Amino acid sequence: MGASEETVDAEFNFEKERFRQYYTQVKEMERNSARMMKAMKEFTEAQSALFESISVVFPPESNIYEAVLDGRMAASEMDAARVTLEQNIDTNILKPILRYKMQFKEMKGRMNSWEKKKVDLDRYKHDVKAHRKAGKDLKEQAAQQKLDLATHNFDMLNQEIQHDLSKLYEDRIPFVEPLFATVATCGLEYYIASTGAISKTASAVGRIDRAKSLSHPFVITPKEDSAAYSVSSKSFAPRDNLMNINSSSTQQYNNSPSSNNKMALYQGERARSESIPSDMYYKRDNTKAMMGSTQSIDLSSPLIEGLPSPIGIQKQKSESALRSQGKTLPDLPMPPPPPFESLPTL
Repeated sequence: MGASEETVDAEFNFEKERFRQYYTQVKEMERNSARMMKAMKEFTEAQSALFESISVVFPPESNIYEAVLDGRMAASEMDAARVTLEQNIDTNILKPILRYKMQFKEMKGRMNSWEKKKVDLDRYKHDVKAHRKAGKDLKEQAAQQKLDLATHNFDMLNQEIQHDLSKLYEDRIPFVEPLFATVATCGLEYYIASTGAISKTASAVGRIDRAKSLSHPFVITPKEDSAAYSVSSKSFAPRDNLMNINSSSTQQYNNSPSSNNKMALYQGERARSESIPSDMYYKRDNTKAMMGSTQSIDLSSPLIEGLPSPIGIQKQKSESALRSQGKTLPDLPMPPPPPFESLPTL
């Protein structure tokens, strides 16, 4: 409960902290070795896939087709070199670290035992002081015997652990040196094998300007000329030509005698439609008269302008009001129909 004194050993705490840091470094080496193996595998697999995806573009009659095949073979050889590297890392780095970590696990168990013995030592010290203060000599003697035995056991273990922790920390350089040599040597062997494999394509690709891909021109229709983004004259050229042809045909038709006869008929129909009283279309209480009058009207395209609209209705109301006052509005001539070429295109 915190009532007893606690034994504090500064040397043990120092060695314990160094042990903790070194153990973290060993686990980090193990983790990074596994990461390297995984990364190298992913790299060589992606490299082989890249060579494969590029090689399918070239036909057999291409000038660098043989170099492309050499590149695919080089990717396969580099993957084989990667497998050798992975085996060396597993044999000479991961397995030695796994075996080496057994010492750390053992030392962690011994340090837990050290903590328990320290608690027993502090408890017996407290019992001796308590019995001595109470004047209980027999109990003090029994507690003193237990304290002496606990002190002996604790001191033995404390010296052993401090010695082992110090030796384990000093052993870090002799143990890590072979690991570094393995990483350096295996890496060198891998890169030498990879360089020899890919160098077979050097003679074929040496004459190719690699910077040309940075400024390679587009071959598709420019965006400003594409029919996918705008209505261009190019995309509607056939329709425009048709409109021009129709326009010229319409002009020739208007100048022909038959065109003059049809224009006269149109003007006669317009005059007849203008002679129809406008009130006949807007009397809601005289539906029969309106229907009877509209049966004799030719509903051809020139009379479309006579259909009611909001503005036209207001105008008819104004004319009716003027007629009720005995006033009339002058009849304005009907404008001619618009030419065909001015009609909106669909």
